[in-house]
Amino acid sequence: MKKMRFAFWALVAVLVVLPGKRCFAAQEQEPNDSIYNAQVISFGTEYSGKVQDIDFGDDEDYYKFSVHEGNFYKISIYNMVDLTDSDWYTMIVSLSTENNTEDEDSIMIGDYSDRSSLFRAKYSGYYYLHFGNTSYSSYSFRVEQYNPSGKKVKDTDGNTYKITGNRTLEFEKIASKQNSDFYFDTSQTFRSIDGIEILGSYDTCFKVTAIGSYAFKGSKITQINIPKEITKIGTGAFQNCKYLGDEEYMMGVVIHGKNVKIESKAFSGCKRLESIRILKTASVKSVKKNAFKGTKKGIQVEVPNVKKYKKIFKNAGFKKPKYSKSYI
Repeated sequence: MKKMRFAFWALVAVLVVLPGKRCFAAQEQEPNDSIYNAQVISFGTEYSGKVQDIDFGDDEDYYKFSVHEGNFYKISIYNMVDLTDSDWYTMIVSLSTENNTEDEDSIMIGDYSDRSSLFRAKYSGYYYLHFGNTSYSSYSFRVEQYNPSGKKVKDTDGNTYKITGNRTLEFEKIASKQNSDFYFDTSQTFRSIDGIEILGSYDTCFKVTAIGSYAFKGSKITQINIPKEITKIGTGAFQNCKYLGDEEYMMGVVIHGKNVKIESKAFSGCKRLESIRILKTASVKSVKKNAFKGTKKGIQVEVPNVKKYKKIFKNAGFKKPKYSKSYI
């Protein structure tokens, strides 16, 4: 019995100190009615407070927290209760930066439903969270650091990406394998991640830096330009793209980036692919085994340095390739 009691209280102690758990809550500390006396809060801690009729200057609440430029943060607001039991009163929550508190971004206006929002910090410093109302209401909230890595997002054409960092993406899957044309837009903007809204006035731009495994496998694209931002072409990325290289007067594959890594089977089975160009200003760092197995015999390979790239492409799977020096 003593052991059971000890285990119980040990568990309670752990739950109390763990950050980000609702078992620990903190109350607002008055006065906190302006940015000048805003209450400093900690990430992962739940805070609760009350506001009253800002139209008459009775009460509004400000909180501040420190952020690092480029990082994502999540704001969750819940447990909102209208203490006057009226139907038309409005909770107003907004986020502003230390540099410009006049430029507020509204998180919620008009209802009392739970809400979560994301934002990417514009700079390192304090951000301010402001609660106000035309009524007498209570609320709870927490602010957390948010790591978007691994989340899936789609562009307006339906192509799928995997987030690999606070500002980077991997192109994961083409929306339609029937399209013969495809042009990379390496700058992508999204309004939500994992179903959570990203606040409108905050930078949401990501750069595509990699092509994922089997992203274009079996598609009907006829030629592809790999932009300079992309430095990795994943395993089987263009495997069995049997029409790749089928567009007259166009190079089948053109690489613009530096230190590009080409994984195994990246272009295997592209039986019509008869040309690949690495621009003079570009470079390929490594090519895995059989990356080009099954491409057309006598494929034209334009590279910045023939001697160097013969070694890099040694195990690529070419059949009697014809090397030449890049002139572009």
